[in-house]
Amino acid sequence: MAGPEGTPVLVEEAPPSLAFIAGHEALPALSAWTDAVLERLALPARTDYALRLCIEEMVANLLLHALRPERPVQVRLTILAAPLRLLIEDDAAAFDPTAQPEPEPASDLDHAAIGGRGLPLVRRFSLGLRYTRDSGWNRVEIRLA
Repeated sequence: MAGPEGTPVLVEEAPPSLAFIAGHEALPALSAWTDAVLERLALPARTDYALRLCIEEMVANLLLHALRPERPVQVRLTILAAPLRLLIEDDAAAFDPTAQPEPEPASDLDHAAIGGRGLPLVRRFSLGLRYTRDSGWNRVEIRLA
């Protein structure tokens, strides 16, 4: 692409983004989008795994805890580069994942609680989480590199 008099014009590609209504019906499209984006990004194996894990855990939390029969929940996922970040936005009730405490360790496997391990996994596979609430939207940015 050229500008006036043939001068080069920098064309920046928009970051990969997906918008959907939260629900189990959206999972095949989410999976296909994730596969396509990660194939294009060609990340190191550990970073690829971490990004997939963060997407899956954060969307699972929305499906398990944010859905309400009276109103659909809108979700937007965006993958940003330099540094690599996952941005998850939803218009569900306010929920700050950074304020959630770590679960108590179980004394043994027989007494371990089921559930409650997703956010700790996201914390361990990322370099940090940041939460804001703006105009009725939760916004979680997860830094991965």
